[in-house]
Amino acid sequence: MRSLIFVIGLLAWTAAAPAPAQEAPAASDLLFETQDWRSVSSDTALLYRYERVSSLPSERVRGFSDTIRLLVGPGSTAESRNVQVEMFSGGQRRPAGPFDDVSGNPVLVLFLEQHLQTLVAAIGANPRYFRNAIRTGLRDGASVTPLTTAYRDGQVPAWRIAMRPFLQDPHHSQMMGLDTLTYSFVVSDHVPGKIVSIDVRADDTNGHPLLLETLSYDPDGP
Repeated sequence: MRSLIFVIGLLAWTAAAPAPAQEAPAASDLLFETQDWRSVSSDTALLYRYERVSSLPSERVRGFSDTIRLLVGPGSTAESRNVQVEMFSGGQRRPAGPFDDVSGNPVLVLFLEQHLQTLVAAIGANPRYFRNAIRTGLRDGASVTPLTTAYRDGQVPAWRIAMRPFLQDPHHSQMMGLDTLTYSFVVSDHVPGKIVSIDVRADDTNGHPLLLETLSYDPDGP
């Protein structure tokens, strides 16, 4: 049942027309149409560090930092895994998973859904509106560039997907400055689970974070 929920959530983020052919991989393909477990053996724990910084006036959006822990077990095929999730801790703890026989890393969707909750708490509006804008941005407005990223004691090839999906939003005047949100995803086939980092940021007029949400893979985590 949980695997079905994950698939439905994944489809919510990827249900869009194919991106045009290009030299670099399409952003949606890099993020969603992938086999993320090639470098992850069964019975592995992956740790991701999450942080939210906010200077928004809303009391419902407060800063905090915590961890998301994935317990990766064998799936029914070589490409799939069963994944249990520990989503934050203490008073921030929330239910998530488990996800059965998934080929993609669920931490991506978990982060995006957490981010949607942040936007809804800050601005209001239907989460579907924000989801559609982000999805359209990934399809039509994202840049994909190669880079190298630090991993362990060296550097590995990676891709950065970047976009600003709300910059021309017709409701930008109601977004409390969050129409300037910049999204950056770094992924690499050489890093377990493929997701290296996610950074979502909007600054105020002084260059200080109005809202910052980050996720980063911790290779030394348990």
